[in-house]
Order: sequence, then structure tokens, then C-alpha cells
Amino acid sequence: MSDYLEKEDLKFAVQIAEFAEALPTFAGTLDLTVLQVGNAQNDADFISFVITKNLAADGYKQNWVKLKDQVRYGKNGDVLAAFPPPVDVSSPPTAVQPNVEKRFRELVKIIKAHPNYTKGIGETLKIEKPESTVNPSEGKPSFKVFLDSGSPVLKWVKGIYEGVEVWVDRGTGFSKAERDLRPPFVDKHTLPPAGQSAVWKYKMIYILNDETIGQWSDEVSVTVVGEV
Repeated sequence: MSDYLEKEDLKFAVQIAEFAEALPTFAGTLDLTVLQVGNAQNDADFISFVITKNLAADGYKQNWVKLKDQVRYGKNGDVLAAFPPPVDVSSPPTAVQPNVEKRFRELVKIIKAHPNYTKGIGETLKIEKPESTVNPSEGKPSFKVFLDSGSPVLKWVKGIYEGVEVWVDRGTGFSKAERDLRPPFVDKHTLPPAGQSAVWKYKMIYILNDETIGQWSDEVSVTVVGEV
């Protein structure tokens, strides 16, 4: 049986926040105490704070890497960028004990065991796994691009599909690069001459039963630079 709990950090933060927000509505029906409701809210607030600040810290590090590359190699423009501002943790919510996920599961177990519990309540509390309504013909790939040793790497989500067809525009319009059956896709095309840069654009569409299917992804651009 599929798990109701979101695995991705940010999605889990949203799930537990929506759970805590809706919980007071059903406290009487499910015989929950004021302490249980309050603890759930504190857990949701603190884990959301920690997760969002963790994501901000990733961006902070990436901006420092960009500044380092600009200072050392001249990448990212001729005007020196400002120092990246640090992550603001000046107003944290009430701190909680470790293992928020364990407490969340334990409370959900209590809730689901209550005789007044219904699937409708669970859906409102975001603790019921929604039934899959995936229509393959409506699939739209989602992907991110980053550079590894100067070459673009496209990290895409496979889902129910066999793979994707990757198209690229290197300044003369889109053309098919190749089919990729296992993410990520690494573009090994020759980089620009040393010291020169170019903007490459990518899009992709899913493959199922050896045929393209669904919608084209959004276009994503990346600046590639010839290594000195």
C-alpha cells in the first residue's frame, strides 16, 4: 500500500503545515487534547522553518560558488557581484525535539484508529494518499539543468514513462538531441571556444511504448562557457 507521507522535504513541510492548520477543526470529533494540537502546530512550524532555511542555504552556497568563479575565471559578467547575503535565522519559531516525522506518524496512527475517523477527514488533514489519476497523454516533463565540468546535465523525472526525447536550441532553432531512457541526461556536445559563452535552450517530451506522448516541457536555458 502506498504511503501517505510526502518524501520530498519541501512537500513534507507543506503537508504537515496543512495538517496542523486543519487539525483544530477535528479536535473534538477525534478527542484530541489541546496539548496534542499545540505540539502538532509547533512541529509543523519548526520543521517548515528548518527545511526552508536549508533550501536557502543551498542557494547561499551556490551564489558563493558563482562569485568565486567570477573572481577566479571571469565567469558571470564583468561587474563584480556583491557578497551573497547570509540566511536569516533571526526569528525562529518555538524549537522542538528531534524526529518530527516519527511524532507525526504516531499522531496520525491515533487519529486513524479513532471510531469517528473518516476518509474525508483524512483527505482534509492530508493524511490519505490520493488515488492515482494519471493520464499518460497529459504528462508534461519537469526538469532542471546544472553544469558538471562545463557540460549541461538535465535532471528529469521518469514517472510512468519509458524515457524522454530531448531537444536543444544552440542558437539556430530547436532540433532533436537524442532519446534518454534513464535520468539524468548529460549533453556531451562540444562547448564554445575557450573564454566564449553561449546560451543553450532545452525542452523535452515523454516517451511511452516507443512513441512520444503528452505535452512539451517548459523551455529551460543554461549558459555554457568554453573552458580556458
